[in-house]
Amino acid sequence: EVDALKTSHAKHCDEAAVAHARLGAQVEQTDAKLASMQDRLMDLEKQLDDRVEKHAVQLSSAVDKLEDTHARLEVCEAHGAAIDRLQEAHASLSGEQTTRSAQ
Repeated sequence: EVDALKTSHAKHCDEAAVAHARLGAQVEQTDAKLASMQDRLMDLEKQLDDRVEKHAVQLSSAVDKLEDTHARLEVCEAHGAAIDRLQEAHASLSGEQTTRSAQ
């Protein structure tokens, strides 16, 4: 009976050693995959940060250009009223000159 227990114990120890080695190999594979995924995720995060910075610069530039255009438009609109008055004055003077020439 003791021999049977020793044999059974040895058999279970061998099975446990095999299972332990198999699990150790699986852990190594999983760790390698995890490291690879972490590297890829870090690369993606870096690329995303680079794109965010690039787009922030482009957006800032676009906003500056829009503000410049708006300022120029305001100047043109301010001159628009003056141009209208000049056109009216020119038409009036032209009409007066035509009237004088006819007399």
